[in-house]
Amino acid sequence: MKNTFLVLALALVTIFTTQAQELPASTTSDFKPVTGDKTAEVGFNFNSGTFLNGGQLRFRKFTSDDKALRLGIGAFFEDTHQGVAETAHYGKITVSPGIERHFEGTSRISPYIGAELPLSYAYSKYEDDIRVINGAWGDNGPRGSHIGVGLNAIAGVDVYLIKNFYLGFELGAGVSYKHFSKIEVDYKEHDFSDRTIEGEGKLSFSTFSSGGLRLGFVF
Repeated sequence: MKNTFLVLALALVTIFTTQAQELPASTTSDFKPVTGDKTAEVGFNFNSGTFLNGGQLRFRKFTSDDKALRLGIGAFFEDTHQGVAETAHYGKITVSPGIERHFEGTSRISPYIGAELPLSYAYSKYEDDIRVINGAWGDNGPRGSHIGVGLNAIAGVDVYLIKNFYLGFELGAGVSYKHFSKIEVDYKEHDFSDRTIEGEGKLSFSTFSSGGLRLGFVF
């Protein structure tokens, strides 16, 4: 299903791009945003299946015809229930301010580069009939609670299918630092001793893509 959607979306982009190249410049010059315009978009993440969980909302304001300020808001939530006595909860929220520099491209295609500063917060809790774990889903820290900050270099493209409506794709690379909170293991039975695993910081480098297509409009 995800592959079918991607093929159809790419086909639409190809068709509209071909049509745009065949039209006179005077009919397509007003497709792209200009100074003062704003955009809003949703990211359809093919891995999680919905922009409401694992995708992103993004807003932009064009300070000039080729420069824009941006703000992304992302969220991911996961709850598992394995039997009556075992539950696990994880949630992560990310806010990403950034900037973009757009290039000429064509009358409907707007390539760009930029940078963003993602800020994240995640919480985690696990419980079964023996213990309660605050801060992770296990003693070794999977799905750990943390706060994070990063710096990403990005590159992408917006394709304006019709006036004020576009599809986009984005990829990038960056560094991030996450400070994982302490993990508290509280046993329900007195036969075991409660314990605390101290938190730690981790620095990492990664590459990424938007995971799907971005769908947006200009206003």
